[in-house]
Amino acid sequence: MARHGVSGFMRLRMLRLGVPWVLFTVLVWPLFMWFAYRAAGHPLSYWQEFRGRTPFLDSGPLWCVQALAFDVVEASLVVAGSVWLLALAQRRLTSRAPLLAASARAA
Repeated sequence: MARHGVSGFMRLRMLRLGVPWVLFTVLVWPLFMWFAYRAAGHPLSYWQEFRGRTPFLDSGPLWCVQALAFDVVEASLVVAGSVWLLALAQRRLTSRAPLLAASARAA
């Protein structure tokens, strides 16, 4: 994260994790399941299999990639929120510094 920042880190990880997950979830896994249903003797079209899945975006064996992608998003949001809160606290402290110095001189 230090090299690319939070948004760059999230963008690169989503490219590495999200693109393969989406392609597998939308194209490959429904095709495998359609072949399995056809081999079992169920007269099912590819579209019926794609729309009738439960859960709808079942990622099959790539569930771990999906979990990693969610963790990347969560971690990036936590880091971005922490940086924002630290910057806000620093801004408040620096805006109060002249007031504290003036009150110390007056006393």
